[in-house]
Amino acid sequence: MPLDRDLRSQLRSSIADIKHVGTRDGGTITAAAFLKNFVNGSSWAHLDIAGTSYLDKADGYRPQGGTGVGVAVSIGIVDVQTRAYLGGSGSLDANTIDVEATLDADNSYTVEAKSGVGDSAKTGVAGSLGASAEVEYRHGYPPTVNSEKEAEFAARVGERIFGPTNVIRDADPTMGGEDFSYMLLERPGAYVWLGQGGGPLGCSLHNANYDFNDAVIPLGAGYLAALVEDALPLT
Repeated sequence: MPLDRDLRSQLRSSIADIKHVGTRDGGTITAAAFLKNFVNGSSWAHLDIAGTSYLDKADGYRPQGGTGVGVAVSIGIVDVQTRAYLGGSGSLDANTIDVEATLDADNSYTVEAKSGVGDSAKTGVAGSLGASAEVEYRHGYPPTVNSEKEAEFAARVGERIFGPTNVIRDADPTMGGEDFSYMLLERPGAYVWLGQGGGPLGCSLHNANYDFNDAVIPLGAGYLAALVEDALPLT
């Protein structure tokens, strides 16, 4: 469909650079016009599946409820593109596709519980497409969960060194993997973050523009020394 200029005007905003939705008129075109702002010259296509994504009753290969039609189309695109990349070498099994995903959790119980998503993949997504699925779950890094006593001790020493208002006891969990998690499986302990301000660009660790704030070195060293002094007093 053409990216009609009149319909593109529906995305203009008096507040933001652009709106993500227009009116009901020409929704397929305005959705594509929105995406066009982010493709940076790459080849692209907008697949409008709203009308076929849900059915009140089964119709042919499409089941009642969520049809998964977007999944089927995406798999088909990957299949065609992969064949083109391989140059028709025949090394791609037309009836098989491998999908990899990462499962994150904030405690070991949740990891075990979420391992059951394989059953949903077999009976849900794959079944709705008339296919079958085999799921292999590989355990990676376990969740990093501090032991309660050691976490309280680390927070109490931190409040003495940095002040009570500068210690966050209930930080939101993050989904990054951490080597220290293996040590916590064997011994009680606490994993502590030392804030360092983020630098002038506000970049955190693992960013190309990250610049360590040297001013926190004495604070960190003093905190580690205080932990030892409180845990192993001389008298």
